[in-house]
Amino acid sequence: MIGRIFWILVSLAILALIVVSIWRPARIYGVGEKQVESSMAHSIGNGERVKREETRCAEGTGGVWACNIFDRQTSRTLTYRLQVGGDGCWDGTLTNGAPIPGLAPQKLSDCLSLNDYIRL
Repeated sequence: MIGRIFWILVSLAILALIVVSIWRPARIYGVGEKQVESSMAHSIGNGERVKREETRCAEGTGGVWACNIFDRQTSRTLTYRLQVGGDGCWDGTLTNGAPIPGLAPQKLSDCLSLNDYIRL
């Protein structure tokens, strides 16, 4: 009986770890430069408009990041200031130039996804 309860608890712990890894992977794996760059590129546009390889983010202090993204559609480099939380969710503000409705918004928000960690 005790062995059965033990294995049920182990199974539930593994299931909880899998759910957290999928829902909020930053809580398990942390927040890194490549993941923020990937999330930022996905938030601005698809692979034809913004490539992750052309997105550069640098971490400052207190969860603040500076990201430069080359937007092929507007032919300009967009600079966003991001505040990234421990859960991997972030809020960004365009810091250079005027926003372009539908293309380069003034404000962006998103969360790191499992996709940003495995780079699909």
